Amino acid sequence: MRYDRRQTVFREGDAVNSVSVLASGRAKITQLSRGGGEVILRVKGSGEVLGGLGMSPGALQFLTAQTLEPCVLLVWEYRKFEMLEDRFPALRRNTVRIFADRLRTLEEQFLELATEQVAPRLARMLVRLLEQASSDSTNVIRIDLSREELAQMTGTTLFTVSRLLCDWEEQGIIESQRKAVVIRNAQSLMTLAENHYASAQ
Repeated sequence: MRYDRRQTVFREGDAVNSVSVLASGRAKITQLSRGGGEVILRVKGSGEVLGGLGMSPGALQFLTAQTLEPCVLLVWEYRKFEMLEDRFPALRRNTVRIFADRLRTLEEQFLELATEQVAPRLARMLVRLLEQASSDSTNVIRIDLSREELAQMTGTTLFTVSRLLCDWEEQGIIESQRKAVVIRNAQSLMTLAENHYASAQ
């Protein structure tokens, strides 16, 4: 199935009826806060499971998935996917590994929120997103997330993210656009994240 940029794949509260995997493109996974605001939990890229895995057919989605760019999804009807898991034990083992990786990532994010200041969190998150983003012929990498979305992902304020991005733009590391961040010097960004991490030890 093909989806355009900024198209919703499923919404929080929809019934689960399929398992989907991103064949190409990237999508953000969000959840509504108690106050009704959108919170970005993670960004998924090619090869990652987008939704439905490990849930019961007919259960309600507790997350929303929206594409950040044109995407192609591989979709299996849920009960057919269960039959495939029964037929191919390796598929079920991979499902368990995916859940283990998700738990490890959540634990790492919680540790960062609890122990690190915003600058290292933001730098490290941008480094993670580098692997999913595409570059042009000049090796410039564009991350299509707004400052507000970056603030949601790092658990901080729009003001703080704006200030840090302005600082890094002055250093020639990034270029901040209205709804995107262009990485001008990926190595410097990685060094920034590593130096922040080392100083926190």
